[in-house]
This record gives sequence, structure tokens and C-alpha cells, in this order.
Amino acid sequence: MSKKEASATGTAVAAAAQTAVGQVVDYGADVGAGFDQLGASDYIVPFLVVLQSNSPQVTDDNPKGARPGMVLNTVTNQLYDAREDGIKIYVADIGHEYIEWVPRDAGGGIVGRYAVTDDAVREIHLKKQVGKIVLANKNELVETYYLYAVVQAGDELFPAIIAATSTKITPSKKLFSMLKTVLVKTPSGNRVNPPLWAHRVLATTVGQENKKGKFFNWSFTYDGADAEAVRLLPTDPIYLVAKEFNTSIRKGIVKISDEAVTRASSADGGGNGDSEDPPF
Repeated sequence: MSKKEASATGTAVAAAAQTAVGQVVDYGADVGAGFDQLGASDYIVPFLVVLQSNSPQVTDDNPKGARPGMVLNTVTNQLYDAREDGIKIYVADIGHEYIEWVPRDAGGGIVGRYAVTDDAVREIHLKKQVGKIVLANKNELVETYYLYAVVQAGDELFPAIIAATSTKITPSKKLFSMLKTVLVKTPSGNRVNPPLWAHRVLATTVGQENKKGKFFNWSFTYDGADAEAVRLLPTDPIYLVAKEFNTSIRKGIVKISDEAVTRASSADGGGNGDSEDPPF
């Protein structure tokens, strides 16, 4: 084939190319093809982070249009204006740990991450210490919750993590309580708690203020009139996706790296745990 013929063929192919915008697509036997050599460790689950006035994305205007109160996907850099529209999520699991940070003025960084069953953490609970705790070595121990969620953005579904420390723990605990108090009647007449991911939750951001200043925080409500209005059936495709995400987390396939935690902390303007509102 001559260069002229190849060029003409390439032009014809390019002209015939079609996109799937706005279409329902059936890829048949090609579904998932090409990803077979990749495992769970080859993917990064993004964090959803509330941007603050001191977030680098806001001060640098990168991504373009980043403003306080918006939510950032730390993998794609996509922005969501959760101040008005909110983000639809299905909580698949909850994590809880304590992170030891080196103060920013001492170089910063994560020293260790401890389960709530760790002896040092148990001692903290016995002393009824809360929030950011300064250790004998001058490092800071920060209580941290993780909300593992399936995010519904239009027709797109993807897994993500919302981390909460300091002031963000309160709305997270309100969410836990809201979901835990739901009871549904079974065919046998018993009342039971549905799975964590059985309800669609609307995550928005709201402006708040305390003695340390103004900031944006999470707010969680049902994405409808009540729990029943947003309850999924066990056969719903989204229910099954969230259930699979939960299984991957419980099997240890989905893991949170120190690098991911640090990146999310920086985006939130939290530095290394020694800011007004420590990371996230």
C-alpha cells in the first residue's frame, strides 16, 4: 500500500469513527477485554475531598474553577459543586483508625497508622482523649474515619473514599446513626437493619464557622423524602456493585496507601495534621 493510499484509508477510518455519547452500548464478548492482566493493586480508589480556601487547588486555580466547598476527585481531578447539587453515594463500608503524623514544621509525613484495637489507642480511649492528640514524641495522633462509597454521577458509577477527621467526624457519625436506625420488615415479620449500602445518600457541603475560622464541611441526608423513598432492592444493579465493593474491602483487596492519605490531606488544606482542622 502506498503512503497516499494509507493516508486516504486512515482518513476514511477517522471519518467513520463513532462515539458512544448518549447511547446504551452492548460490547458483547468484548466486555472487560484488555484489563485481564491487572489486579486490584493496579488501581487507585480516589478520595473525595472538600476543598477549603487554603487548598492548593483553590489557591492555584488548578483544576480551573476550583472553589472552596467544591469536592475534588483526587485521581481524575474532576470537580463536583456539592454546595448546591450534592453527590449521590451508597456507603459500602466504614473504616476507623488513628494516624500518627509528624507536624508540618518538623518535616511532615505519616509515621504510622493504628487500629482502634491497638493498645496505645485503647489507652487514649480510657483517658477519654478526643481529636488531635500530641504524643510524647511531639507527633500528632489523629482519629480518622473512612466512608467507602459507590458514587453515582449521572450514568457513571465508581468507588471512592471519604475520609473524616476533626470537625468532619460529627456529620459522619450522624450519617452512621441515620442509617443504623432504619428497620425494615421481613416476610417473616421481623424488623432488621438493611445493609449499609441499601439507601441512596446525598452528600453536600456546607459552610461552617468555629472559633478557629470558617470552613466547609460535609452534610449527609437521604436523597429523597425518607429512607423508604431511596431504598434499593437486593436485585438492583447499584446494590450489587456496592455489595461487591464491600466484599473487596473486607477481603483486603481494597487498601488505602499512605500516599493516598497524604495526597487527600493536602487537597483538603489539612497539611499533615497540624492545621486548624487537621487532615480532611
